[in-house]
Amino acid sequence: MMTASERAAQELKETLMRKWFDMGLGFRLIKDTNDTGAGICSIKLDNKQADDEVIESHGIKVFLDPISAAQLNDYELDYLDGPGQGFILHKTTYQQSEPQIFGKEDRVSVRSDQGGEE
Repeated sequence: MMTASERAAQELKETLMRKWFDMGLGFRLIKDTNDTGAGICSIKLDNKQADDEVIESHGIKVFLDPISAAQLNDYELDYLDGPGQGFILHKTTYQQSEPQIFGKEDRVSVRSDQGGEE
């Protein structure tokens, strides 16, 4: 049976992502709340909408609707490895008088295009 090296697999993934981005696809980050009212976000692969704010960083595109863009101003999306790994939002600026949407640091739930957790 044929196999693929780790290097080949990585290059194929990067090639696929470049083609997706060249076709206009990017990652949509949506601010929402869960059943308890706590702030959460979801990430999915999507096309740009007319009123989206587009963030291009490190070779990726992130699309934000106007409401999410306003609520996520001054946040940075990051990824943590290890136990409890996953996406996280870091507030890049913090003033005591600011209302906190997520607090200084909160986890971001990641959902697939079909809405189920990955």
